[in-house]
Amino acid sequence: MFRGAIGAILGLGLGLLGPACARGTCEDKIAAMRATLEQVPANASSVHAVEVGGATALPLAARGEPVRDAAPLVRVAPDGALTLDGRGISPHSVAPQLVADGAKAVYVAFPPGDPVARHSSWLLDLGGAAVVTRVLVRVPSIEPPRTSAGDAALARSRAAKDPFGKVNALVESLRSVAANCPRLERGFRSLATEAVGRKQGLAMNLAIDSANECGCDKLDVDALSALIFYMLMGDDPGLRWLPLQAGVGSSRLIPGDATAHEMVKILESESRLGFAPH
Repeated sequence: MFRGAIGAILGLGLGLLGPACARGTCEDKIAAMRATLEQVPANASSVHAVEVGGATALPLAARGEPVRDAAPLVRVAPDGALTLDGRGISPHSVAPQLVADGAKAVYVAFPPGDPVARHSSWLLDLGGAAVVTRVLVRVPSIEPPRTSAGDAALARSRAAKDPFGKVNALVESLRSVAANCPRLERGFRSLATEAVGRKQGLAMNLAIDSANECGCDKLDVDALSALIFYMLMGDDPGLRWLPLQAGVGSSRLIPGDATAHEMVKILESESRLGFAPH
């Protein structure tokens, strides 16, 4: 649903881009923009069902599932304290509250160095209550181009309260960094009617063709590259999750002194885990 709304905003908002360009270094900038945007996967998503913020440290993983389905979020603070969707909650209340709310799954954000043994009780409760535990991780992803305009736009986007606000913040930034380029205006308006799987390629080609036509002396190609990247990939492109099915009878045990990062390394190959005595 968010992807469709983003497409509509792309079509209506990005159509206000523009200015003109020079030779030499302009060609280099356009080539760099092409190289960056060609790395964006066709199925990229700029909005996750749960947002933790790109600056939030999470365990690193080699793989993970896309964060596409909405579910409650449990955050673990460095001192081990818990919040459920922003409200403080005691460990023994997590599973009963989720069951009362009818939740079938829950995302959990652990700091990478968090000792997981102190959470074994409520994680086992979740397994017993048949609530799927989705441990949030980050996988390797392409780095966005860094520009002052892109960084400022990203800060405004992160400050927005909801996914649509995040996209609108980027659209406003695109309006401010570009002048009037008719090709962009026509092309981005037409993106709203295109299928989701086609938008990435069309947006990339449109940006490159428009930069060639309008010129870099008026169009800030570096900023355009960064902002389109954020529109397509969001500010946390590596966010994923791995399933944890905690159970007392599991044959594979998480070491008693394991950190969240070390637990994730086990989860990459096995989701049914128990907890070894500390």
